[in-house]
Amino acid sequence: MTTIKPKDGFFIKVTCPGCGASLKLGADFFVIRCSYCDSVLRVKMPDMPPAYLARSRVDKRQVRFRVDRHLKKQGLPLTGSDIQFKRIYYPYWKVDASVLKIRSHTEERVIGYETEYAAEEVEVRVKTITSVAPYSATLAAGTDFRGIPPSIGVRGTTVTMVPFGKEILEDGFSSFSAISSRRQIWDKMSSQAVGIGRVTSIASHENLTQLFNPTFSVVYFPFFVVDSFSGPSYRRLIVDGLSGRVVADFDPLSESSDGSELPEEPPETGEGIDSDEEIEFGELGIEMHRCATCGVDLPDRQSWVYICRNCNSLNLLENTDMPVEQVLSCATDSNRSDQQFPFWSFKLSDTDAEALGPVLGGLYDSDHLVIPAFRMPLGEAMLRLAQRMSSALPRLDMHPVAGYNSTLNHVDVSLRDATRYISLFVHWARLTKTGKSDAVLADYQPQSAELIYAPFHPESYFYVDSALQSITFEKSLVG
Repeated sequence: MTTIKPKDGFFIKVTCPGCGASLKLGADFFVIRCSYCDSVLRVKMPDMPPAYLARSRVDKRQVRFRVDRHLKKQGLPLTGSDIQFKRIYYPYWKVDASVLKIRSHTEERVIGYETEYAAEEVEVRVKTITSVAPYSATLAAGTDFRGIPPSIGVRGTTVTMVPFGKEILEDGFSSFSAISSRRQIWDKMSSQAVGIGRVTSIASHENLTQLFNPTFSVVYFPFFVVDSFSGPSYRRLIVDGLSGRVVADFDPLSESSDGSELPEEPPETGEGIDSDEEIEFGELGIEMHRCATCGVDLPDRQSWVYICRNCNSLNLLENTDMPVEQVLSCATDSNRSDQQFPFWSFKLSDTDAEALGPVLGGLYDSDHLVIPAFRMPLGEAMLRLAQRMSSALPRLDMHPVAGYNSTLNHVDVSLRDATRYISLFVHWARLTKTGKSDAVLADYQPQSAELIYAPFHPESYFYVDSALQSITFEKSLVG
């Protein structure tokens, strides 16, 4: 099986449809090879958010030991024979997104002169730094329950999960329903980001922090609810079901007026799964990685687009409403060191093209925006390459790709993600040209898309395009 580097500490455990062997999937992997039957498999993500369950790693004996050690440190009575345990799975939204940060600050430069009669001059400049980076977070998705943490973080250690279902709940566990919607969670995360962006620098220049391009899933996380009745004291402790760490310790009756009210209770064993308000989940699919036209196995490399080497048909691994009209490559003199790098080329509407023309300047010799489709850090380098390719597109001699070609590089960026980057690109271009940023990213919907390949060859520390000899990007940026 292909070795997978953990991302955010989360793995997904599934079985091979060919032989039933156990496989582990990382978040960035959608094509893998089974190490037992050698089948090449494709991971199909559902349209609805998938749900996963992280099984508990500790038992009642270990939990009691951790609880007693915690109580001893607090100088409280240890647990007695009347200790009660309840085991629950609580849902969290796991959101993977990108964060755009714009930070402005004032720089002062003192200009002096050699003559003693000339006064010094102070030059004031506003410097703006734009950065884009990955962003991950987990937020509670179930009803409020005292002691359950609002987030489980992104976990530095490996967490192996399985697709969630009623039938996989372990004996003795109950489950809370997921009732917070994606919209509620996204609005909450976005408002928090906006609040951070409102923090101003000393010179009071506006900053901006904005999230975009989210993907959602739900993680059911294990907890132990421990009620300890030791003498006159009554304490409830919440224990992390993976690490055994005590995450909450309180008197459940402390907030009642006369101590007569009973504390809130988790659902009984097996309950809490069905609810009229519960969020619907999608189902993760694993299927053979084969050409949709002729059924021949496709390569086991990671790519969102494949050209079958048997029948030359185009295979796209995602379903989108936008048609991919054709695959084009740039004609150039043969160069053995050339690599064909992929780009998504989007045609914008006449209205959007006209509105953006003054802002993007020389870019609009055509009405297309070109976004890199190969793996490189999402930041200014990628955006500058997008700008250069968009400007150069009318000068490139493009022809339809006839069929499979081993020089065509992998398509690492999906069409859906590239479409989302359009708004980011326009926002960045407006900022770099005018020095001003919008409060939010405007939404631009292209009319159609093409996959284009452009030839680049290595020179020193850079890749240089082989058609115009004018477009470059650093070798170190290619992942």
